[in-house]
Amino acid sequence: MKGDLFVKKIISIVIVCLLLVLPITSAFAETKMSASITGGCYRAYTPSGYLARSSSANGWSSMRVNCTEITVDNGGYHDFYLKSYDAAGGAAAEDTLCAEGYTYIDIYSSHTSATKITFKVYNSNYYEEGYDGYHVHVRATVQGYLQA
Repeated sequence: MKGDLFVKKIISIVIVCLLLVLPITSAFAETKMSASITGGCYRAYTPSGYLARSSSANGWSSMRVNCTEITVDNGGYHDFYLKSYDAAGGAAAEDTLCAEGYTYIDIYSSHTSATKITFKVYNSNYYEEGYDGYHVHVRATVQGYLQA
C-alpha cells in the first residue's frame, strides 16, 4: 500500500513538472526561425531565402547570419551583402555586409510586424564596385528572432 502511494506521488510530480515545462519550451521554440543559404553568383541570387512567422506571434526584432563558408573564384572580396525585404518589397533592414562568422542585423521598427522577410545575397564586388567578374559562393544560416 505504501509503495503504491509513493509511486502515485512520483507520477503526479512528474506530470506537474511536464505541464509546467511544456509551455515554456514551446514559447522558446517560437522565438527563433531559421533558413539556410547555399549558392553562388556573379551579381546576386534571388530570392536566396526567407523567414516566416505566424501572424499571431510577436513581431521581429533582429536577424543573425552565421556564415560558415565563402569562396571567391579569381580573387575578389571574401564577403557578401544580405538585403532584406518585406512582402511589399520594402527594405526590412539595412543592407548588411557579412563575412565568415556571425553578423547581427536589426529589423527596421516599421517592418517588425511583417510575417515574412525575404532576403537576397549580393556579391560584394558587384554591390560595391559594379564588377561582376568574380564568382562568390556562400554557405550560411540566417536566424530570425522575435520580440520578447
